[in-house]
Amino acid sequence: RQGAGRVDAPAAVNTKVVAVGDPNLVSLNWGLLELHEDIFSSEKLVTLHNFNAIDAVTVNIAAEFTSPTFAGATLTPDPTLITIPPNSDATVKFTLTLDVTKLPIKFGTDIDGNYQMEEYYGYVTFKGISPELRLPFYFVPRPYPVITEKASDTKLDFANPTDFGYIDLEQAGPVASDLWAFPVTLVSGNDPAVMDMADLRYVGMDYGWFDGDYGDIFMPAFNMYAPQHAEQAYWSEVDLYIYGDAQEPVVNFNYNYADFLGSGYPTNDWVVIQVDYNVGKVKLASPYNIYADFNSGFQEWFLPKSWSYVSDSFRYEVYSYDWYATEDFAGEGYFDVTRPPLAWNVFDASWSERFSPHNEPFSMFFRVNNLDGYLLSAPKGIMLVDYYGKPGIGQATYWPISLMRYLHLPLIAK
Repeated sequence: RQGAGRVDAPAAVNTKVVAVGDPNLVSLNWGLLELHEDIFSSEKLVTLHNFNAIDAVTVNIAAEFTSPTFAGATLTPDPTLITIPPNSDATVKFTLTLDVTKLPIKFGTDIDGNYQMEEYYGYVTFKGISPELRLPFYFVPRPYPVITEKASDTKLDFANPTDFGYIDLEQAGPVASDLWAFPVTLVSGNDPAVMDMADLRYVGMDYGWFDGDYGDIFMPAFNMYAPQHAEQAYWSEVDLYIYGDAQEPVVNFNYNYADFLGSGYPTNDWVVIQVDYNVGKVKLASPYNIYADFNSGFQEWFLPKSWSYVSDSFRYEVYSYDWYATEDFAGEGYFDVTRPPLAWNVFDASWSERFSPHNEPFSMFFRVNNLDGYLLSAPKGIMLVDYYGKPGIGQATYWPISLMRYLHLPLIAK
């Protein structure tokens, strides 16, 4: 085998015609395509070299997708038939056209049910000569929406529990968004000593829901300065120290489930592992997988509070580590599972809940949910996450929140 397929060594040695795409790769490789437009078009050239000193050759040209899906994609050669004189070169233009609105935005699964990236690949073929030539092509299209702020008021009145803040926004792009929000309890600067994919940007913390089997679930969320290929701790490890009701803390961190079980090569199955210093064991911190995907700059965890020895309020610390084990300390904070600090919702222009806006205006509203919980966790602001947004900085947008204490003085007349 060689590169993208099997090599017929004798035929490769004896061929009189060769095809070369990208100069450094030979094949046609567009790599990861980050797409915001509805229609994307890109051209690449393939050069055919005819080393026959006597005969011209005529070649039929086509493109064949061999990937499981090629929805919304065409690869068109120009021309489709070409004659190359002896000892001469000829150039064929290949135009890749993507209808981005038809591209899948959720990952497919392999034969084992594991999620995998939507890769598009195949061959451009040159027939009518012996041996027939095939040149591989490859690209990974990722459509991303864009969210733009139009107006906002993020100041809340300490004395008015019904006061709310708002952020008016507009969504645009080839695909709909998928939104959720988190109170941001820690904001960490971009550390030049830490790889961006492991450099914590925002830490969110919120109450999730009550699970009939596992009790109350709370949700830490982490946004990085750049995407990592997957949630493997080798590339970007997040450590959440929780000081709950037990004597010693527990440390929860992201890891690969298959690797943790020692069952072989890591799969795309990411979980939260816990080091429990109270019992001296390493175990699962949650029955739920990490919510993230390939090339994600964001991950959220779903943690049963009892598994981390939490009944209500707790202290926590957040660290991250990159490939070189360089540490980033994002900070420490407090949170009360029974008293989440903020309530929020997203509405469209008709005041209907709208978590998946598409090419339309919408607004996020928020208010203090519990004043004691707010004062304890002291959120710095609120983060709107678009799970389909561009990984890294484009996947989470942050607004600082101010809790204003207005002093009302009596009017004194002379």
